[in-house]
Amino acid sequence: MIRLTQLAVAKRSVTLLIATSLFLAGIFAWGQLNQELLPNISLPYIVVVTPVPGASAQDVASQVTEPIERAIGSVPRLQHVNSSSVNSISIVVAQFSYGTDVKSTQDTITQAVTALQLPSGSTPQIQSLDINALPPLTVSIQASGSTTQAQLNALATSTILPALQGIGGVSKVDMSGAIQQRVLIALDPAKLASSRISLSQIEGVLQANNLILPAGSLPVGNVSIPVSAQHQFTSVGEIRSLVVGVATPGAGAGQAAGAGAGASQPTGAGAGQAAGAGASQSAGAGASQAAGPATPVTLGDLGTVQLVDVQPTGYAELSGKPALVLTISKTSDANTVNVVKAVQAKLAQLQTQSGSAFAVETVQDLSSYITESRDSLVREGGLGALFAILTIFVFLLSLRSTLVAAVSIPLSIMAALALMLVAGISVNIMTLGGLAV
Repeated sequence: MIRLTQLAVAKRSVTLLIATSLFLAGIFAWGQLNQELLPNISLPYIVVVTPVPGASAQDVASQVTEPIERAIGSVPRLQHVNSSSVNSISIVVAQFSYGTDVKSTQDTITQAVTALQLPSGSTPQIQSLDINALPPLTVSIQASGSTTQAQLNALATSTILPALQGIGGVSKVDMSGAIQQRVLIALDPAKLASSRISLSQIEGVLQANNLILPAGSLPVGNVSIPVSAQHQFTSVGEIRSLVVGVATPGAGAGQAAGAGAGASQPTGAGAGQAAGAGASQSAGAGASQAAGPATPVTLGDLGTVQLVDVQPTGYAELSGKPALVLTISKTSDANTVNVVKAVQAKLAQLQTQSGSAFAVETVQDLSSYITESRDSLVREGGLGALFAILTIFVFLLSLRSTLVAAVSIPLSIMAALALMLVAGISVNIMTLGGLAV
């Protein structure tokens, strides 16, 4: 230590250069460090949530919960397993000993649960408990002026959600309280029977006309650009006018219906019959008769096609009026404070562009706690450093000793900030408390 001190005194220019570099590095690190409320703590808990639509609590317990418990039971370092089985959902919580590699354990449980033969429609969701994974911002938007709730729903779906999801650091945006719409197709059994068209035939036509398929590639210089062929329904009228089959009148009671391009379907009502291009038909006592002109059968001919409202699974009110709730989640490496500021700025911009068609109210903002904790600890740490310097001067009455303390205290903090940036440690109430001390 003495030789280091002698070297620092002997090489004053080098010492000043190093001190200046550490000070500048600390200032740079302060602007680059992620700001969180708490440090990145991995709690040794794994939660497996499995929806089982329409199943009773007994069926959920026997067909889903118990197999998942047996699969988790073989995972190392397991301490306790708690489960809950209710109608249509199974929840299994596994607790492991502290020090367990949560990510590796989650991957092991995922592989074990995926290999299970669970009921059809049951897709387990396996998650670990992460304090910093909580949504940093929850806002409520409400229609204002002459804007109706339906217009607000459309605006939120078409404009607000895509704009927020495109912000850097935002992982997803969940919306609740919105009334969504879906296409409802109600088929008439009598019309289906008379046209000889089955439900599976109609499902096949709908799927074949609303899909995206790869169509090869297009060479452009040395690059090959993939090309896809797609067709998606854009209106209810397009679905209503979709041809799902053809009806061909024939002799006797025979009639044929075919779906798709050149599809054929054999039917019979006391007579053999086939439909298709150039098809021949025999009926009665072996007499031959050409089929009549084919009549297209549309989906609207077999029932009703309409756009209906789907009742929301959640409901929100703001000051006694209906509202929409937007929950914004961030990526694991994003800065909470910066993400919240960017989302709030984007909402203010969208509000201005829409002509104040909606009002925004903040429900929960975790960045405010982070900012308050940061400012408070910085203020208290600064006061502590100031009083320490004054105390040294009062008791020692030495300008040199006071100057050493006045330089070493902020320099040590700046060096610590630079090391935190290198180690990937965030600024939170724990690290700020240590810096203040």
